[in-house]
Amino acid sequence: MRGPVWVIAQKEFLENFLSLRYQVSSLLCFLLVTGSALLSAAGLQQELKRHLHTELSRQERLGDGIPMAEFFWRPLPYQKRPSPVAIFASGLETTMTRPIHLQRKWWEGGKLTAGPSPVEAPVFRLFSRPDLVYIVAVVLSLLALITGHDAITREREGGTLKLLLSCPVPRDSVILGKAIGGFASVAIPLVASLLAAALIHIIVSPLPLDGEGWVRFVWISLIAITYVAAFLFMGIFVSALVNRSATAIIIGLFGWTLLAILLPHIGPMLARMIEPVETSSELASSKRTLAAALRVQLREKYKNERGWRRRRLIQNEIATATANLDEERQRSMIRQLRLGRSISRISPAGAFIFGTTEVSGTGVWSYLEFLEEARRLNRDFNNSIEEVFTRFTRRRNRGGHEVWQQELGPDDLPTFKPKVLSSSEGIAKGIWEVFGLACFAVAFFLAGFVAFLRSDIT
Repeated sequence: MRGPVWVIAQKEFLENFLSLRYQVSSLLCFLLVTGSALLSAAGLQQELKRHLHTELSRQERLGDGIPMAEFFWRPLPYQKRPSPVAIFASGLETTMTRPIHLQRKWWEGGKLTAGPSPVEAPVFRLFSRPDLVYIVAVVLSLLALITGHDAITREREGGTLKLLLSCPVPRDSVILGKAIGGFASVAIPLVASLLAAALIHIIVSPLPLDGEGWVRFVWISLIAITYVAAFLFMGIFVSALVNRSATAIIIGLFGWTLLAILLPHIGPMLARMIEPVETSSELASSKRTLAAALRVQLREKYKNERGWRRRRLIQNEIATATANLDEERQRSMIRQLRLGRSISRISPAGAFIFGTTEVSGTGVWSYLEFLEEARRLNRDFNNSIEEVFTRFTRRRNRGGHEVWQQELGPDDLPTFKPKVLSSSEGIAKGIWEVFGLACFAVAFFLAGFVAFLRSDIT
């Protein structure tokens, strides 16, 4: 014999399923998720082509070796291989897959560039690309709220709630049945859409998912379901507080705007105010000013040295000083990243975005690993140049233009291998966001449960 909870849950699901609103919402969910998977697969194809082109151009340039002087006027490109999981959660992948150009400057030492402003406010990129995570965070959360906003008020306005409670049906059974039926209503189309997106990935993606990739996809799906459930329960909570559906939708939309739109973006904005980071132009200006001041001092310091040795000593000290400015900017940027993340995850949308991107390997921690590998590449590049220079000058006991004609081959230059966080490491990095998101869902459910138990049914 079926209990009242199951009967009410079944009734709630069937009412939603037969409504035009639910059918349109489910179709929209399916089209958005599958459409984003197709577009992301096409974008991944382009990223892979750019990566292969960059690798091929570097290998062709190196060949058997290139003169060391060429690094002063023609940068050497490197690029991270795109991640196949980025089709679902792009995160900071667009920033990390930009080509990195290594170039030797006379007074800066090794210089890393990656397009315009490669590391300025990268947290903002987490909230802009319309991939699966973005669609769930913004669109599907709104559809879940709309599904739950009239779960109680609909019955109240139609008079069926008072009739139902006149029977020997406990209030807790009613709200539990409503929550279960509503959860099934939003979970079924979402799961179907996610499975369709996975099928699209298998068919059209140029980079197939391995075992680690499928683990990440399952975790992303579970986090997405939890996130959508949080907004469903928020809608039920609001529905239990008020008497009319129109009032419930207005209050619900206000809460959705605050939790899904405003709070996630307030975090990075506050982080930029509290922990400002120099722009690229400001950093370049600081370097020029510092180099000009040091050059005057160092000429006096090394006035007893002659020729190429004097120039090299001055260049090395200027390069060290300007590299310290780069390091300080990197440290400030990392502090800004962490602060923005800490503030943004107080909202369900912030916790969802940070949690899914960390699990997918395209989040803040992966970006920090990428930056560390880029700095190592820069250091090793400089060490390679200095090693060849020292070896040549010791053997010939002279400097001059001859040293810059020495060739560097592939074995003399460092390799670029950014660390890719494993699925277990990504889950560990994002576990607090996942836990916080689950707490949001439980808190909204309990709030709706208590509000309904204490409501006056008239």
